[in-house]
Amino acid sequence: MAREEEDGRSNQEKQDDPQPHLHQTFSSYIGLSFSLFLASLPSNSFSFVQKLQSQIRDLSLRLFQAEEQLKQMKSRRKEDSKANARVVEIFASHRNSWQAEEKRLLQQIDAASEEMASLRARIEDFQGEREEWKARIQDLEREDMHYEPVESLYHMKHFVARRESPWKVDGESTGISSKLKLLEQELQNLEKVDKNDLSKVPSLMRKQAKRYQALAGKIDDLCRRLQASDPCESTLSPEFSTQRQTEFLLEAFRLQQRASETAQKLMALQTEVGKSYYGDELGSEAKLSMRRSFDSIRNNLKEVQRNLEIWLARIIGDLEGILARDGVSRANAREYYVSRYPFVQ
Repeated sequence: MAREEEDGRSNQEKQDDPQPHLHQTFSSYIGLSFSLFLASLPSNSFSFVQKLQSQIRDLSLRLFQAEEQLKQMKSRRKEDSKANARVVEIFASHRNSWQAEEKRLLQQIDAASEEMASLRARIEDFQGEREEWKARIQDLEREDMHYEPVESLYHMKHFVARRESPWKVDGESTGISSKLKLLEQELQNLEKVDKNDLSKVPSLMRKQAKRYQALAGKIDDLCRRLQASDPCESTLSPEFSTQRQTEFLLEAFRLQQRASETAQKLMALQTEVGKSYYGDELGSEAKLSMRRSFDSIRNNLKEVQRNLEIWLARIIGDLEGILARDGVSRANAREYYVSRYPFVQ
């Protein structure tokens, strides 16, 4: 009984609902429209559809080819990007090596420039020393005594010099002793200033000063012996007087040779000083004061060397003049002395 009521209620609802009728009407309308559309198509529409289908296939093929090309281009682009990254990495590594090489070359250029500057300074020092040596030679040539011919003085009993004989001058009068004392004081001050100096330059300077002291002492001793036997006031026989003056002359020659060797050692000392103290840059006030001390000591050494050479040149000139008065030349005096004393060279 209940079921019959439910079936009757559902049938009543179906009769009341209008949607199934609308759906059927809409389907009929679509079918009729499509039929009219097909009827309105031209007679060659099937060939046109086939043509469109062939065009669609061509376009599909082109699309597939384009997609393949796009995939290839993407893969190539990835490979190119990897290659570019590798190139950039290689270039960066090369750039670092180039920068390191450039830095090294710049350092070499700076070192070469500093070496060139030091060499120029040394060349200027050598040129200055050369000019000093030239001036010294000119002074020695000017200071060398010129004597009159032997014939014009042969009748004279005593030889009269144009100026006081150089052997009557001692080390104090020439200024060598005062220079040596000043040099000793400067060396002591230098040792006090730089006690930690490990170079051998100060010791070389002290050795050079001792050489000058020894040489000045020997020249002073020769002057005292010459003064004791003054040729202008000699009462000895001419032969014995000539022999003694010849001995003095050859001793003066040996001292002059020793002075030349001392001058060579002075040049070597100046070179050593230039290597040790003039190649470096000034870094402190202490180094600057040391360089000034070395300059002062070097100038004093040069002055002592010059005074000793002038002193010896004057002594040799006077002795040669005395022997020339007696008719004995330098070569004859050397041969005469060696013949009498062959063991002395």
